[in-house]
Formats: sequence, structure tokens, C-alpha cells
Amino acid sequence: MVAQPQALPQLVSGWYEGLPNEWRWTAKRFSAVLGTPRGAARNGAVLKLKFYLTDPLIAQLKSVTLAASVNGAIFEPQTYTRAGDDEYTHDVPASLFPEDKVQVEFWVKKPFIPGKDDMRELGVVVRRLALEPK
Repeated sequence: MVAQPQALPQLVSGWYEGLPNEWRWTAKRFSAVLGTPRGAARNGAVLKLKFYLTDPLIAQLKSVTLAASVNGAIFEPQTYTRAGDDEYTHDVPASLFPEDKVQVEFWVKKPFIPGKDDMRELGVVVRRLALEPK
């Protein structure tokens, strides 16, 4: 869970405060450093980002396109068109795990700007970010 205090050292940039132990809004670009799962240097891993798209976000943008990279290798963007819980997943090849930690970056094509008193460029509401073994 990205909102738990023990996750803070992994969250490098682009993360806003959220509801404790539940979620965090992200900026348009956000990154984290994640540990390499056991066996990933041999078998690869699966990148998983569990997130939520709010009704106002979808009403304003109509869709959200989310892209990711691991250690600089860019993965195919994925587009989401409905409010609610969703998940970005992508296989990460073994060649991207030369060390025990990797840099993971995400970005949205077009940010959500709430308006009025909040002019931040927001990405998505993240519940969980992980690299899981295959």
C-alpha cells in the first residue's frame, strides 16, 4: 500500500498525501524504487499498479492513458475510460533486473486539474504498486 508510512522511502517523486493506509494521488509523472522480486533476474516479474479513477476525473478527461518504464525501458501505454478501480499490469523481462532495486516511472498523457482552489496536475489515485514474481 503506497499510503503506509513504510512505503515513503520507496516513493521518489510525484506523490501527494492521501488517506492514511489507503491511497495517494499522484502527479502527472510519478516514480518509485522497488525491490527486485525473488527469481526476477532469471524469470522476470510483473509490474502492477492498482489505482482508482474518480468520477470528476473521467467527466473532465473522458479517458486516462497511463504509461510506465522500468530502469528506462518504456512499456506500451494503456488507456482507461471508466471511473472506479482498475489496474495497470505489464510483464517486465529478466534483463531489466541487474540489481536488487529498480526505478519505476509512470506518467499520464493528460493530467486532471481539479480547478477552483486546486490547480495541481494530478495523475491517478494509487492504492498499490508492486513488482510480483512470475
